[in-house]
Amino acid sequence: MNTTNSAANSAANFSCQVRYSEGIAVLVISGYFSGANGELLAVRAIKEAEQGYKRLILDFSDCRLTNSPGIVSLINLGIRIKEDFGGGVVICQLDPVQWKACDMSSVFEFVEYAPNVEQAIRFFRSLEP
Repeated sequence: MNTTNSAANSAANFSCQVRYSEGIAVLVISGYFSGANGELLAVRAIKEAEQGYKRLILDFSDCRLTNSPGIVSLINLGIRIKEDFGGGVVICQLDPVQWKACDMSSVFEFVEYAPNVEQAIRFFRSLEP
């Protein structure tokens, strides 16, 4: 197995589009979410946090395949955004298999979950004084 080509194919089947809603960055993840793509997501998320968007929503509505290293990258991202920026991450639109994998891996100890973007925004608004 050629891991270089596998990594290139993985990255080719992944994208992260950012939109903004009520001062919150919504990162829409598409394609295969692997560990390598989790690192790409982290770079983008940290860039957003550095620009002042410390509340991040990860929308998985266009992502149907996630592997274990990708799940671990969500934990790492949640820790980094909280500790380095004083922010938070909410994941939404997981399919049942993704949700179960995240739950079994204790991802929700480090990031929040909401069923959809609107509820994720409501969660962040509920934190405001």
